[in-house]
Amino acid sequence: MSDLLFELNLTVSSAKLSGTTAFFKPDPYVEIVVDGGTPNMDLSGTTAFFKPDPYVEVVVDGGTPNKTDYNKSTYNPKWDEVVPLLVSPYSFIHLRVFNHNSIKRDALLGEATIDIYDLLTRNSG
Repeated sequence: MSDLLFELNLTVSSAKLSGTTAFFKPDPYVEIVVDGGTPNMDLSGTTAFFKPDPYVEVVVDGGTPNKTDYNKSTYNPKWDEVVPLLVSPYSFIHLRVFNHNSIKRDALLGEATIDIYDLLTRNSG
């Protein structure tokens, strides 16, 4: 049984590495849109009485984390944000959803890892 409060349901409808021209050399990047999560129905303890303030942390290949803004008091978060990420076809993107807390440490709600090579293969990118 998982201790996580959210199951991160991530759907990618298409995948393709794109590039922008910077000094005549393309820089590959990928855009990820995270639409939200599904609350775990087995919420227990005091956490079940408070809706989370979720945000997403995005890390490519163990690098520096990028974070979205947090949604206030919701089980159905929506982020209208673009987080551009520099990747290679062999990169792994790790997504973690946290509950923002001003008083104590942010709590992990859910996580997922995207294998870019597998994603490109499945989407003919």
